Amino acid sequence: MKNLKLSKFLVLAVLLPFVNYAQSEKDTQDWIVSKLTSHIYSNGLHNYTFDLSKKGYFEYTQPIYGTNFKHSIPLNKINQVIINSFNADDREGYTIKFRCKNRDECVTVTNDNIKVSGARIEFLPASELFFDKSLGQDNLPNRLKKAFTHLIKLNGGQTIDDVF
Repeated sequence: MKNLKLSKFLVLAVLLPFVNYAQSEKDTQDWIVSKLTSHIYSNGLHNYTFDLSKKGYFEYTQPIYGTNFKHSIPLNKINQVIINSFNADDREGYTIKFRCKNRDECVTVTNDNIKVSGARIEFLPASELFFDKSLGQDNLPNRLKKAFTHLIKLNGGQTIDDVF
């Protein structure tokens, strides 16, 4: 009997360090929002505010010339998160692109300005955000991609890897 207890203890002692620890959904949401907010692209056109409080959605608002454009993306409809650096003319930084499954138009964009010509609501197959080059520090692009992938899976979605 004593050997059986000792055996169980040894098995637990050996296996316990291998149990995976995963961040909670709230921890992941808070971390993503803090990192994205810390690396806003400073040209004034990409002054996003981020919101993950609506269950199952990644939302952000982008004010452009007095009009707020709200982007709402169901997390379970995203199948690709692509983070790339860019360098164009005197600008450099990073983009994060969210692609919808099967190129469906899962991104809903609304605006709060009734004077804006055209539709007040649009549906898009992808959404792209621009960030400062500081986003490239501390392996943050890979860590953000991993965090978004974790959040997508927690909400019933699945991502595919970049083809190239």
